[in-house]
Amino acid sequence: MATLLSILAALFIALITWYARQQFLKRRLYCVAPHVFEYSQLAKQSSVAFIQLQNAGRQVEDDVELCLSPTFHYELIASTATEVAAESSGTVRLSRLRNGEQVGLLFLVEGASSFRRDQILSIKSKDATGKIVTSAAEIGASTPKVLGVLLAVFLISGLIANIAFEMAKDLIWPTVRDYVTPANEIALYPACISSLSNAPEKGKNALTHDDLKQIVVATQKISRLYRRGDFVYADIELLNPIDIRLEYRMDMKSTAADSLNRPFSDPVDSIYGVILLSKGSSRKFTLAAYLPASERDQLFWIDSHLKVDGGLWINYEQRMYLDKAQADACLARSSEK
Repeated sequence: MATLLSILAALFIALITWYARQQFLKRRLYCVAPHVFEYSQLAKQSSVAFIQLQNAGRQVEDDVELCLSPTFHYELIASTATEVAAESSGTVRLSRLRNGEQVGLLFLVEGASSFRRDQILSIKSKDATGKIVTSAAEIGASTPKVLGVLLAVFLISGLIANIAFEMAKDLIWPTVRDYVTPANEIALYPACISSLSNAPEKGKNALTHDDLKQIVVATQKISRLYRRGDFVYADIELLNPIDIRLEYRMDMKSTAADSLNRPFSDPVDSIYGVILLSKGSSRKFTLAAYLPASERDQLFWIDSHLKVDGGLWINYEQRMYLDKAQADACLARSSEK
């Protein structure tokens, strides 16, 4: 789930980046509707039309071509650009129109009717098809619109990226931290073993309460204790030295296990179940508990459930203090019982 969210977030950000780039580099070639002088003394049934071409984009437009209605006869009187080729049939060609450049064209238009906006058929270049607008103000109005769209897109993408980051942090980081955070060894002090519950004074196979406690001490060993990030890890080894079938189920907890700041998931299981069938058989595994170094009480415990040769479950608790003074005090209290 976390991987899928990360992929979707990356794709969305890539799409937004692509869209922003497209908007920024969008080609914007325009032809402004003509300003027509209805009366002209240059020729009978003629008028003078002023047409403006503009490249409002951020890229150069090559091979610009303006097509006017062929029902009129056109003669180019003047132009603000030198490299303009105009045909009497109404085709006007311009080799290049630089970004931000404007070119004004002044035509003598001869025909039976008046020259109007709809007589401008099209404007295009090698890489773009332009638009015909009523006035130059319409060209300027599109710039704030594009900027507004880009601003909205970036704000939305920033919000979504922040949400995706928070989700990824909660879902992925607790696991990733296991691989990128070095293990810090923790001093291992003797554990306090609480009283056994459900243990009979003399159980099956003539095992007394003290015998069972000795089995607990002899069969279970914490070989290594270390911290990675906010988790404490315990490498545990179980060894069955006696000719009796043993079954274990273990659960590791801490004083911070119910903290509201606990990550979404633990890096390893906190519960482990195993059956030791015969003498000499063993198991090695790791348990973890959420216990940040900032917690005031540096205490975790291992709840163990032991079944001896198919009998009743016997429950006991090992309290592990990461502070030596607290560990010694716990052992002292345990020996007094």
